[in-house]
Amino acid sequence: MIGAGTVARSDDVKRVVDVGGRFVISPMLSEEVVATALRLGVVPMPGVATPTEIHRALQLGAPVVKIFPAEQLGGPGFLSAVRAPLREPRMIPTGGVDVSNASAYLEAGAWAVGVGGSLFGSAALRDGDVAKIADGTKRLLQAVAR
Repeated sequence: MIGAGTVARSDDVKRVVDVGGRFVISPMLSEEVVATALRLGVVPMPGVATPTEIHRALQLGAPVVKIFPAEQLGGPGFLSAVRAPLREPRMIPTGGVDVSNASAYLEAGAWAVGVGGSLFGSAALRDGDVAKIADGTKRLLQAVAR
């Protein structure tokens, strides 16, 4: 499935749709981005940092929210604390999620986890270092399969 991250404006959503994207991830809650995504038939995943933002994103129709920056917000404990009062929203923590804590986020109720730079640096992507990318991915899968 194709999607795009760091989508901050409705024009960005349209560009993602034009190339066949099916979801958009934002670093913040933008009502305009959520509305445009829903209108164009793609899944919005807005970035949120507070219970109020989580609630508002769900009211706007977002089926899942990106908790960002998760580690700085309190890590798995934050997810655990807000999950029940907010009626168990689908949350994807990003920012500080790595091999050492990904399983704790899932145990705390994360729907999925967003992991990137902690697995392999941008140089691995730029250089096409498939072995380094595969190794990081393998380590993550081993960590969450425990």
